[in-house]
Amino acid sequence: MYRRGSTNLPGICQCCAQGKDANRPEHKRRCCAEGECCKDYPSKRTIKIARDTLRAALSQAWREELVSLNVATMVTLPAARKTTKRGQSWDVDEARKFLESAYADRDPLYPLWVLILVLGLRKGEAQGLIWSAVDEDNAHISLEWQVQRVGRQLIHKQHLKSNGSTDVLPLPISAWPR
Repeated sequence: MYRRGSTNLPGICQCCAQGKDANRPEHKRRCCAEGECCKDYPSKRTIKIARDTLRAALSQAWREELVSLNVATMVTLPAARKTTKRGQSWDVDEARKFLESAYADRDPLYPLWVLILVLGLRKGEAQGLIWSAVDEDNAHISLEWQVQRVGRQLIHKQHLKSNGSTDVLPLPISAWPR
């Protein structure tokens, strides 16, 4: 359980602390309420957002002279706890077998699978690819577009997650089999 003044937030299962599983109907409980912690730890981003929100509120209170000091400005973020929630990555042999199967099955998304597995494209980058970004003659691909979910809508936009993401990448030969 979270204690006031504790800096152990990264190590506190939010399901246990907030009673998420315990609030489910009894027949739908599956983890913390059943005595098996699901390790739903907050991400580094969640912790940063919480700290930033508190910091902004205290800054406003300081400007209005309601507090004499914004103590949140003195807080450093604790290191994020490493979680293994994501699925296990494929090894080289598993990725090769998948690509061979997709190729043999004439999967229309085969070129996309190659780009994702070989170049490590993000899902939004892969979904946002446009044909004009593929230069087969010079064997390169330009990542300038991405698909993002905003609310309940998918948006195709030209700006990527980071400035370095607009690099020109080599086009793997196997992406477009002849």
